[in-house]
Amino acid sequence: VPRVVLDVREEPDGVVLAPCLVYGEPAVLVVRSGHVERHGDVVVVRDEGIERQLSRAFFDRSGLVVGEARLWSPAEAEEILLHKLPSTGVTPRGAVRTRIAEGVLVPEVVAGAVEGGLTLAVSFRLGEATASATDALRAFARAERMGRGAVPLVRLSDGTWGALPAGWMEEHGALLRSLIEAQAEEGGRLPAAAIHDVAALSADAVAVLPEAARRLRDRVSRGADLPSLVLPSDLRATLRPYQEDGVRWLAFLAEIGLGGVLADDMGLGQTLQTLCALGGRPGPHLVVAPTSVLGNWVAEAGKFLPGRKVCAFHGAARTLDEDAWLVVTSYALLRSEDFPDRAWDTVVLDEAQAIKNPSSQTASAARRLRANHRLALSGTPVENRLDELWSLFAFVAPGLLGRRLADFRERFETPILAGRGSAREALTGRIRPFLLRRLKRDVAKDLPSLTEIVSRVPMGPDQRKVYEAVRLRARSDVQDAILGGRATRSFAVLEALLRLRQAACDPSLVPGVEVATSAKLDRLEELVVELVPAGHKLLVFSQWTSLLDRVARRLEGLGVAWARLDGSTRDRDATVASFQRADG
Repeated sequence: VPRVVLDVREEPDGVVLAPCLVYGEPAVLVVRSGHVERHGDVVVVRDEGIERQLSRAFFDRSGLVVGEARLWSPAEAEEILLHKLPSTGVTPRGAVRTRIAEGVLVPEVVAGAVEGGLTLAVSFRLGEATASATDALRAFARAERMGRGAVPLVRLSDGTWGALPAGWMEEHGALLRSLIEAQAEEGGRLPAAAIHDVAALSADAVAVLPEAARRLRDRVSRGADLPSLVLPSDLRATLRPYQEDGVRWLAFLAEIGLGGVLADDMGLGQTLQTLCALGGRPGPHLVVAPTSVLGNWVAEAGKFLPGRKVCAFHGAARTLDEDAWLVVTSYALLRSEDFPDRAWDTVVLDEAQAIKNPSSQTASAARRLRANHRLALSGTPVENRLDELWSLFAFVAPGLLGRRLADFRERFETPILAGRGSAREALTGRIRPFLLRRLKRDVAKDLPSLTEIVSRVPMGPDQRKVYEAVRLRARSDVQDAILGGRATRSFAVLEALLRLRQAACDPSLVPGVEVATSAKLDRLEELVVELVPAGHKLLVFSQWTSLLDRVARRLEGLGVAWARLDGSTRDRDATVASFQRADG
């Protein structure tokens, strides 16, 4: 005669109830989901009519389908086993510990600092009983699948079941999962940039954090003050209030071991703020910049921090001064094999839009640099393109926006482009602590009436050859005119100066010369790319209309709108008015 037997098995995220039909005691035949299991040599003749009657009656009283093994939540299993099963007369087989503890589990976050990264351990506690983060995530996901009203319960270390903090899991569950997965991928260690996520995770939890994570959490969630301003004792400069704030912000990032992006408007003193931040650290420091501004870095360092040893690692006869406090080099050398492989205290990328293409050799070389601290300087809005943003932060804070570009696109770029405001807010909140951008209009009260910046532009090899040839010819012509006592000697001097200025601006201005390279026009392109996206307008002056022709062609190649005012302009007022309009 068949009878119903209920097997019970507890799993980390619920209870499996598996009713079946059994013949004999001990069992000689078991029927599960139409499958027959025979035990021993006894031949049993099934009575399928009785089997159907027993199955129907058992279902009516318990809600369980005979022959079907199903996972139930602890609360559902408790309801079935304690309130429905007794009416069937069936005694369950297996350990049954479905008691649900009173209260709600409390998340506990314990993070530790290790060389080059962090360790993270998260658990949930109720009294002396605990549950792992992995079990909690699985239980919460199951409750979500069950639909509205399902209580997320997880099995605890003492065999009871506890209620997860639903609000905390909804807010932090996805972040917790990504951190656990990232830690597993990295061999049990998180990147240093994960300090931001660890700080966020601990905001509403019992937490044991490294000092850096605690300070970042206080700064982000409570608006804690930046550290006091400490300037180098040998500094020869007076900082404006917003520059003092910038130095304090840079010092804060250095103290917690993370990099950042200083994206102030051009002319607000990024170089000075950076030198002040570096001045309190022993070095050696490395600045990578476009060739056209290397001289400016050397000059500014000598002006503001005299006595510090600065090495310009550039040119054919370059040598690295091992004792230099600051080394300045170019992006071209960063990509070459000549660049020394060594550890730096701080690496600074000036005009960091040079690494906007994450797959470029320049970006790859920058990410390979070894440094305790990384900074990027850029006057260009970093939010122009999202993959450019990832490339920038892959340098200053690896892992902050995902270890891989594909991860960033899935998590942020695709949802943002689809119009999901929550994804944009999440991205903005993520980079906010590591990005400082002030526009001139924001700090206008602290600025002088006029800021003058001289940009010295070294010539390239081809242009230098033309210039030297013009210089030697001009010298010879002037000497001949002076020694010959000709009345035209003044004209010869002016002619020589004119040709030299033309060769310096663009060699193709010199009659008979056809050289396509112009360092000044290349530098102009760099400034246009930096300033126009930031909302600035530019006035470009030249005494030669033929040079303006070349400028116009460059602007067209960049897709930048322009207006021109010269002797051939007919409606000058309309041209000026179009430039002065807000949208001109």
